[in-house]
Amino acid sequence: MGLTHHHADHSGGCKKIKESTSAEIYLHKVGVAFVERGDEEEMGLTVAKRSGLYSPEYVYDPCKIDHRINDGDIISVGKIKLQAINTPGHSKDSTCYLMDTGYCMVLISGDVVLYDGKIGLLNRAGSNLEDYRRYFPKIAELSFDALLPGHGLFILKGGKQHIEKAALALNQLSPPPNFI
Repeated sequence: MGLTHHHADHSGGCKKIKESTSAEIYLHKVGVAFVERGDEEEMGLTVAKRSGLYSPEYVYDPCKIDHRINDGDIISVGKIKLQAINTPGHSKDSTCYLMDTGYCMVLISGDVVLYDGKIGLLNRAGSNLEDYRRYFPKIAELSFDALLPGHGLFILKGGKQHIEKAALALNQLSPPPNFI
């Protein structure tokens, strides 16, 4: 199971999935310590709970990561291969995965970019507009059709248009309305 980043809404169920299946967990090396320690302050969960994004009773369950990945690594899942593309901006460990299904090219974008070109810029440590501007071209240059973000709608055709919209917004002088 390839995680797109360490945030609790993406990694919180890893331990239970590992315990109930034979899944191995892959995560960019920068996020491994967050998931394995599960320190709620360090992961931003304490402020998320205060903000009402998580129930005050939610407890993060730390999980041992099986594979630390780097930019460009290939993860094989049966006949399918996913190329890891480290794309800091939403978080330092944000990683997109490019996948050739044999029928079409798919970009799994996590929270880096969502439907309608929205980007996941947060008011928290690790989320950085400068990183977005520096690393976003890595995915903007890719050829793919389907875009599978970590939240919201999946785009099965024309996913590249959403990346282009985000790339255009990132090149503007002031933050446009499609930033979240």
